[in-house]
Amino acid sequence: MTRSLSRRAALGFGMTAAAGAAGIGLWLRSRSTPLSALQSAPQSAPTPSDDPLPAVGGELAAFDAQSVTLLGPMGSRTFPLMRAVTFADGSREPSSLADIDIGRNVVLFGSDRGFQRVELVQPFASLPGNLTLPTQSIPTGEEITAGSLSMISRAGWGAAPPDHTVANESGFFDPVDPQSTPEGWWEYPPPLRDWLTTLVVHHSALNYTEGPRAIQAFHVLDRGWADIAYHYLIDGFGQLYEGRILGARGAHTEGANTGTVGVCLLGHFDRVLPTRAQMDLLTTLAGYLREPYAITHVAGHRDFNPTI
Repeated sequence: MTRSLSRRAALGFGMTAAAGAAGIGLWLRSRSTPLSALQSAPQSAPTPSDDPLPAVGGELAAFDAQSVTLLGPMGSRTFPLMRAVTFADGSREPSSLADIDIGRNVVLFGSDRGFQRVELVQPFASLPGNLTLPTQSIPTGEEITAGSLSMISRAGWGAAPPDHTVANESGFFDPVDPQSTPEGWWEYPPPLRDWLTTLVVHHSALNYTEGPRAIQAFHVLDRGWADIAYHYLIDGFGQLYEGRILGARGAHTEGANTGTVGVCLLGHFDRVLPTRAQMDLLTTLAGYLREPYAITHVAGHRDFNPTI
């Protein structure tokens, strides 16, 4: 779990070097990026044929000669294929996709006008299939807005309320007596602008279909945290999800939870790059958080915990 840090101590972490304009270094290496540098970078995206990032990623659900259907945490999406599509084995025959088992993680390169490359991704870790919280509700699919952003709410993915009886985040943090329950649940005194300074980016290291509902159950039942650790999650399609309430201290970065906002990109980035949809949405989210909450830096998990 985490140590309680003062706002000043949280500010002292990771304020070192700016990332390149593409922003990929936010999570690939230990590097803290001033948000002003990220937002002042050239905004012209590479063309789909030149982009090193896959466009989208998900679990293969179905395919034919014209399209591929991928699963995400909350449903499927179908993407058109170009006539001369290249598959993971380098063949241009659509039937070559039959060599990829349904249920495997794949990424697509290209655009909505037609994807020209389909790549198989090495298997990711999976959570136990029966890992559920009895207090999780039936997902409603509700979407809410935050500025120009649309995200699936906690009710939308069926979140359970926080459990304040768990082992590693039990009770409530008392700022008057911080040593009594140092790891307890804590909601920052208003205004949040006085507390939130840094966006910390993580990857789930799980299958693309394992989203906030599965992760919340794992964090509560296995990790002993009161709620899902992250404040936001982004799936392989670029869909944003509401996580832990923004006003509550997270449980995502040991030793640096106070004053930081945790964002988890679904996927395993030791196996495959994040998708363009994820990185574009992450940049938009960082811009949204900058003004009302005085977020000044974007960092990776390894800025604070280099070995885990």
